[in-house]
Amino acid sequence: MEDNERNKIDQKALETELQFKHGIKSMRLNLTEIKSEIVLDEKTHVITIRGKEIGFVYYRSGYQVE
Repeated sequence: MEDNERNKIDQKALETELQFKHGIKSMRLNLTEIKSEIVLDEKTHVITIRGKEIGFVYYRSGYQVE
């Protein structure tokens, strides 16, 4: 999610479907929030954000060098 994200409606639909059809919880953060809140356990390589273990990351932005 970008800081000035305008396209939240289709993101919410995807989030809802993942949770109710597949039991997958999600959280939406911008890259600034991720940078300040991400914790990597150097031994286990487990990523946590806000005390939650992260299973996968889906970037909607920030994946292309500009």
